[in-house]
Parts: sequence; C-alpha cells; structure tokens
Amino acid sequence: MVGKNVRGDKLDDIEEYERIKRILIDFLRGYPSWRYYGIFEYYFKERGKNVIKKLKNDGFINVKKEGEITYYWLTSKGVQLASSFRTKARVDIGIILVGMTVVIGLAHYLLSYAQFPLF
Repeated sequence: MVGKNVRGDKLDDIEEYERIKRILIDFLRGYPSWRYYGIFEYYFKERGKNVIKKLKNDGFINVKKEGEITYYWLTSKGVQLASSFRTKARVDIGIILVGMTVVIGLAHYLLSYAQFPLF
C-alpha cells in the first residue's frame, strides 16, 4: 500500500502520525486485557481500513474480524512503539526540569555574590 505523495512544504498538514500516536498510547492503557474496535474507522473514516492493514503488516497490532466488527490490540512490537512515545514525553519534561534547576542554581550563585562589593 502506497500513501499519498506529500510535498516538503506540506509536512505540517499530516495529522495521521499524531492521531496514530495518541491511539497507540491509549491502547497501552488496556494492554494486554482489552481489544478495541471502531477507533481507526472513526478517526480516519474511509482510510481506517488501510491504516489498520498498514499497522498490522508492520507488526504493531493484531487484528481479528468477528462478524461485522474488526477487533485490534497491541503486539509486543506495538507496546514498544507506544512506550517509546511516552518515554519521549518524559525525557522532554526531564530536560526542562534540569534546565530550570540550572537556571535557579546560577541565579542563586550570582545573587549570593551580589551582596558583597566587587571593588
């Protein structure tokens, strides 16, 4: 399956990655007990089946069709992918906190010397 061709200046218009990322993180909450259905069909409308097929072929989800309903759930590879999304957010927050700590420490250091005359 080949997707749409996208010009380089239109990359910001691609919302599928963010939607899939949020869905897989939500799937992680119910792993391994829950099976899901209708989510990709809701968010991606007519492309939902193609998204499911692509994620299945890449090994991120398992798919089982029962009657009219298609159920899907994370594979171990999908769990690793969803976990990596969550880890990135934690790392970003950690970097911000370390940066704030350095700024506060530097301000404290400079203010402690400001109370003594330099000359």
